[in-house]
Amino acid sequence: MLGIGLVNMLVALDQTVVSTALPSNVADLKGAQYYAWIASIYLLASIVSVAILQALPRSASSRRT
Repeated sequence: MLGIGLVNMLVALDQTVVSTALPSNVADLKGAQYYAWIASIYLLASIVSVAILQALPRSASSRRT
């Protein structure tokens, strides 16, 4: 249960950092029309990386046996 709470806290912190930094980055790059795309790509990359990182320990443990 503690692990689930920590993961929720880290996800909320991560999203807060991105949502705070994104407007200034978009303004610097003059890419306001890509704002929604940047947020969607970030979330998609986050989901894919979590899936890959979850699969790594499983594959490593199956190779040991």
